[in-house]
Amino acid sequence: MFGAFSLLVSEIFNIDFFLNITDKMASASRFEDILITTAVYLLYIFLMEYFTKGRTVGKYITGTKVMSLDGSNPTFQEYLIRTVSRVVPFDALSFFGENGWHDTWSDTRVVNVKNYKAERQSKSDIDNIGVKEIA
Repeated sequence: MFGAFSLLVSEIFNIDFFLNITDKMASASRFEDILITTAVYLLYIFLMEYFTKGRTVGKYITGTKVMSLDGSNPTFQEYLIRTVSRVVPFDALSFFGENGWHDTWSDTRVVNVKNYKAERQSKSDIDNIGVKEIA
């Protein structure tokens, strides 16, 4: 996608800056490629989750979001721990258990937004039974 973007910018605006980066990336060693890809991936995950309050493009599509264990939005530190712990080898396999390591270590969970809101409303309704309403 970056290569297509680079070509498009080069053809339309006659700017070769991104095309030069693409050429340099194409000649990178395997190690450099893994390092750059991992850095870009972690940066994307962190920035998206932090600035959209727990949602990435995938989470918008699936209707989910990241929340702290107490139901609040995660803190900067929780997002950071969650992101950095994804580097641990076999993190994806940790989901064969109940929660993934990056959720467990950061004290966060991914929840279905609709189900979470419905459950909070239900709990609120139960808590308000017998409370006198002021009209």
